[in-house]
Amino acid sequence: MKSDLPPRRPALLRCLSQGYSRGDALADLLAGLLVGVVAVPLAIAFAIASGAPPIAGLVTGVVAGAMISMFGGSRFQIGGPTGAFVGLCAAIAHTHGFGGLALASVMGGVLLIALGAFRLGAVVRFIPTPVVVGFTSGIAAIIASTQLRDAFGISQWPAEAPAHVHDRLIAVWDGMGSWNPWAPILAVSVVAIILVFRCYLPRWPGALIAIVGVSGVAIGAGIPVETIAERYGALPMGFPAPSLDVFVDLEIHGFGDLMTKMRELSGAALAVGLLAAIESLLSATVADHMGGDRHDSDMELMAQGAANIAAPLFGGLPATGAIARTATNIRAGARSPVAGLVHAAVLLMVAIAAGPLVQRIPLCALAGVLVVVAWYMSELGRWPRIMRGGRSDALLLPLAFLLTVFVDLAVAVEVGVVLGMFFFVRRMSLSTQARSWCPSELAADAVDPADIPDTVEIIEINGPFFFGIAAELRELIEALEPHHRYAVLRMRSVPFIDATAAASLDDLVRDCRKQGAEVFICGAGEQCAQDLDRHGVTERVGQAHVLPDLPAVLVAIAAAEAAA
Repeated sequence: MKSDLPPRRPALLRCLSQGYSRGDALADLLAGLLVGVVAVPLAIAFAIASGAPPIAGLVTGVVAGAMISMFGGSRFQIGGPTGAFVGLCAAIAHTHGFGGLALASVMGGVLLIALGAFRLGAVVRFIPTPVVVGFTSGIAAIIASTQLRDAFGISQWPAEAPAHVHDRLIAVWDGMGSWNPWAPILAVSVVAIILVFRCYLPRWPGALIAIVGVSGVAIGAGIPVETIAERYGALPMGFPAPSLDVFVDLEIHGFGDLMTKMRELSGAALAVGLLAAIESLLSATVADHMGGDRHDSDMELMAQGAANIAAPLFGGLPATGAIARTATNIRAGARSPVAGLVHAAVLLMVAIAAGPLVQRIPLCALAGVLVVVAWYMSELGRWPRIMRGGRSDALLLPLAFLLTVFVDLAVAVEVGVVLGMFFFVRRMSLSTQARSWCPSELAADAVDPADIPDTVEIIEINGPFFFGIAAELRELIEALEPHHRYAVLRMRSVPFIDATAAASLDDLVRDCRKQGAEVFICGAGEQCAQDLDRHGVTERVGQAHVLPDLPAVLVAIAAAEAAA
């Protein structure tokens, strides 16, 4: 049978097949160069904030960025390391090492490919907005907390890096006696320059200009602040080849060890996969609105999955779509994913040739960049609106935030999604009613209440018939009086029936018959009738007892009474 679903096709092929002119190529080249320049300091800063060497950020931007542009479903998406992953990467690496982070990234990539392969791209969008905003704000708080040491130039720091926000705050307080007054001056200067460019020259790469300018002043004036090279050593020249050595520290000696380690990392992998899916599809949606295109969610997830499998093999980090860089790409005039490939090429050239320059960047300057990133990620402006949205939203938002900051991002996502589903089911169950009939409601079927025999009990069901309403219906069935020989379920306002409700309906039919009552169903619409057939309810009740309307049921009951 031929599928009605559209074929999966990378946006790059779609754009090239529609005609790719010399003007398109020039526009993509200029946009890609600008985005690549913007991405350089961010890639390095995100890697350092994650506890990884600076080269890891550039490698991620090259490998993941190229793969997402080549195989993704969005015309304008720019992929690479993002601030959203900073806290998660740091937490996984702290607990399981960088080998564990690499394996979690690969597992998350497999999950993303599976989501795309089974066309579940749209499902990811159903994660409640309060949960998304809550953990995004929590990530922003984590990023900001990781930069306090460098922003103040604190040299007295625990040998084992603090894993949680409150631990970092304690370490900052304890180490303030060793702070460097020059560090906050340079960090604030970077923040000020970026904000000025955002306000007055938004098309310019403000972060790069701030990094270059402040670093130049620090080097030229001989200001004593810690640099990338002083903490991490000289950056390697060249680009790393793919290797499995990244998994060596996991000490996996067989299939059993591998399965054990995968079970340990299952929660982290789920968080990587879900976060990558949410961020990438959100970025692609923003790109659609800005660029007037429509992305393929499933193709995008599969490309994100492939990127998260490949990047760790080169020593990179988990990656996803970067909203800010994607928006910059569109504003710069990009026409196709070729701009993303140019962006990856710029990062590749920096990784190969610019190591001696990059390693002289002061860490406090990068801290200033990440403080700005954290502020714009925090989404504080959305908190008041969400908190006014209802009790469930007012609970989910701060809960997701607090769990992200003080416990773990994976826990925040899992708890948030489960609670969101619980609140949704509760709202659905409140919107669905099962109750005894009212005389005024019989007018739609042209039935006179006086024509309803005393032996008939009519139960009206309004709304989706799912497991959340089954208990309420059971109470009505159990309340049938001894003289009620017929229970009529009126389903004219039921759009669908799920499997759990159908199973409960089977039980209710059996219970009614034990009480000496027969069940009739009437008014089911087309979809509802199909659900009744598919779940075997029609067979259980009997085809003769499933009728189009209430008058037909009354006729059938009258015939049964006459026959008796």
